[in-house]
Amino acid sequence: MSALPTPAGSAPAVRSGVVAPCREPVHSGPTSTGPATRVAYADSRRSVTHADLAARTAHLAGHLADPGVWPADRVVVLLDGVAAVEAVLAVVRAGGIAVPLDPALDDAELARLM
Repeated sequence: MSALPTPAGSAPAVRSGVVAPCREPVHSGPTSTGPATRVAYADSRRSVTHADLAARTAHLAGHLADPGVWPADRVVVLLDGVAAVEAVLAVVRAGGIAVPLDPALDDAELARLM
């Protein structure tokens, strides 16, 4: 999405409808029909609900913080599928910056990127 042109010295124009309020609570507890029990992500091996994803990423974020992942630390993620989503969200919850890399890359390319 490109920015709208604005005259010099004026505030940028705001597009209505670009930012909309969330109609459902983001952090609601598990209910039989609520968003917590809906599938948040699925791959060919498994799926994870919003509640499971929140619990798993909180647990992983705690493990990342224990050895000293500090805010703005970069953490490489060499996973794919649900595991990659969980890892990236856990890194963000721990305050780090997730750097997802393709696990199919050869060792020389991974070494060059890191």
